[in-house]
Amino acid sequence: MKKNIIEDKMITLKKEKELIINEFTKILGTNILIKCIKDIYCFDLNLDDERSNPEYELNFYSCENNQDVRDSLKLAIENFLKNDYEFYNEMKTVCDSFGFHIKESLNKSSLNSIYWCSNPQEYRDILRFGDKEKLYKFAIIEFYKETYKTLLSFNGKIHPFIHELEYIWAVEWRRDLHRIKNYDEIFRRASVESNGFLYNNSVHLNMLSTMQYEKSANKGSIMFFVKRNKDTNIDNLIYSRKELITLKESVALNDYKRIRKLLQITNSDISLFLNEDNEIFAIGNGKECEGYDCYKIVFTEYSKWKMFINGVEFLSYSNLLPKIPDNIINSSNQIKEKLRETFKDIEIKEDAIIEIIKQAKLQEHGTMVVISTDAKDEVERLKESATMVYPNELEKRVIELVTCIDGAVVCDTNGVCHAIGVILDGITSSKTDPARGSRYNSAIRYVEQQKLKCQKTFVAVISEDKYVNYISTSD
Repeated sequence: MKKNIIEDKMITLKKEKELIINEFTKILGTNILIKCIKDIYCFDLNLDDERSNPEYELNFYSCENNQDVRDSLKLAIENFLKNDYEFYNEMKTVCDSFGFHIKESLNKSSLNSIYWCSNPQEYRDILRFGDKEKLYKFAIIEFYKETYKTLLSFNGKIHPFIHELEYIWAVEWRRDLHRIKNYDEIFRRASVESNGFLYNNSVHLNMLSTMQYEKSANKGSIMFFVKRNKDTNIDNLIYSRKELITLKESVALNDYKRIRKLLQITNSDISLFLNEDNEIFAIGNGKECEGYDCYKIVFTEYSKWKMFINGVEFLSYSNLLPKIPDNIINSSNQIKEKLRETFKDIEIKEDAIIEIIKQAKLQEHGTMVVISTDAKDEVERLKESATMVYPNELEKRVIELVTCIDGAVVCDTNGVCHAIGVILDGITSSKTDPARGSRYNSAIRYVEQQKLKCQKTFVAVISEDKYVNYISTSD
């Protein structure tokens, strides 16, 4: 009976791990998060608190059977019961404090991991134990520390959105009986809680991003300057903000039709200026200035926009869903790791390949970049469904152009292009996902075929939403 319970727990854990990775990929835009999440655990704590020194029974479940985490967890529980439980129990806030203390204890004891711990669900099993014992149920996510800090950062610190997401996830897991049913809503809540400007204006900005003007999508911009402290010299703002047109009457940001009309005469350089009353009062251009935080909203396509703070991308939105900046592209160390894993013991030009992928992301539509040890033979094999070119190292401006057509760009491990617009073949694979686009599934089938042929291959799949998936024969 107990064996069946454990097996059921393992199945549930694996599904939960897959769910979390898939959901988090939405906001990160790359499947490299698989390397960020080390494991997911759940544990049940039967607690007899009728005694002065509460006794407990721990049932711990792990996909990888991690004994070190189990031992650290036991120490964290014992410290909380010994030093803090009585106080929080009297205050009736055990469920709000227990998970936080466990998380803090685990993080202090680990050099290489970062942990999230949910708030517990609390039960009393009256049929089995009467009124004597409480049952607490927890979930823990373990992240690789360095990867976590690299992928989920903003201006050198953990992204504020991630801080809010951790808190909301911990609370919602308890409320939603082990399975959070609507991660999209949690992501939206975390995004608006992470920044005051978004809290006040995200609804307006999402609405404006969906509005067309004479059948054209919104590609304008809005700027807003925020004082860092009350003593900031306003002259700094005057010199950094140039008003080209000043409105006699300001227009409220929620006057969507008028604002959308004004946005039509702006672009990424010329912006609408927003004041502290949430009104547009002028049109012009501006730059960062001392003592102020410069917020800039840039609308890119239908239902898509980005927010920059002092020139650094903070968040973007696509179809109401927030996404943090794609630091995997900005941080070459991570993609280098994936390339080295793929092409182990082979000399490759990492920087040239990274530059190709970065430039491919700039074009408006999705694309694929294939890096192969057998690029020359591969394009010859696929020449009936490709545009063959003389081997050449592509310039930056050319990469964006050749990736805007259907099909993949195929390069060798030196970053030399051998063909463009290549339609990939492949084999049937259980790794394909009907919920994903044809480009992603095509890459999966192709890489699975290359595995059978022992041809080392790396594919960067870039979606229209700028999400990036890295698929490798080393996976």
